[in-house]
Amino acid sequence: MTQIKGREDAGLYPFPYCRETGGTMARTIDILRTEHVNMSRLLGLLEHQIAKLERADNPNLELIKSITEYFDAFPRLCHHPKEDVIYRRLMARAPDKIADLSDLEDEHADVMTRLEEFIHALDNVLLEVQMPRRQFVEIARNFVVKERQHMAMEEREFFPAALASLKDRDWAAIDAELNDNNDPLFDAQVEDRFRNLRRELLAWGEEVA
Repeated sequence: MTQIKGREDAGLYPFPYCRETGGTMARTIDILRTEHVNMSRLLGLLEHQIAKLERADNPNLELIKSITEYFDAFPRLCHHPKEDVIYRRLMARAPDKIADLSDLEDEHADVMTRLEEFIHALDNVLLEVQMPRRQFVEIARNFVVKERQHMAMEEREFFPAALASLKDRDWAAIDAELNDNNDPLFDAQVEDRFRNLRRELLAWGEEVA
């Protein structure tokens, strides 16, 4: 593994981090954008492992499993619910602003369906159930591509619409409704089950820097 120099969390953005752009609305959206940055880095590591699998170059299947476990934990239980709260408030306040947007809650359901398909395929591989390599690679790549497209849509359309349309009282109500969930991978206190994933992500980040 590549030697990590400097701070243990160099190059990663922990969940509480946000730029001082002022106001609850800026902090809320900034946190969501930071989470997107972190998930994008994780997708990059996953894509690296998928490429190794495609080349039959000894991919780390346990590392891939840890990545799927993270996406099944934090985005499902914390990140998506936060966005859903904002989306419902935006629907009530300015439905015309999101008339051309896909239903975000449906989008999140689709994300989880793709993740479950990926997890099921990975479990089969780990259990040595016969599955063509190409089929597994297609399922894995589809998850990565669709997840990136989903986050790009939110950055391009959903977040700007929320920032432009919601008022201070809306953001105060949103903030009161949100749960203060910890990020088990990117917080300063990393959960034991994700410690190896954290080390691998830091090492890979230095390799591609």
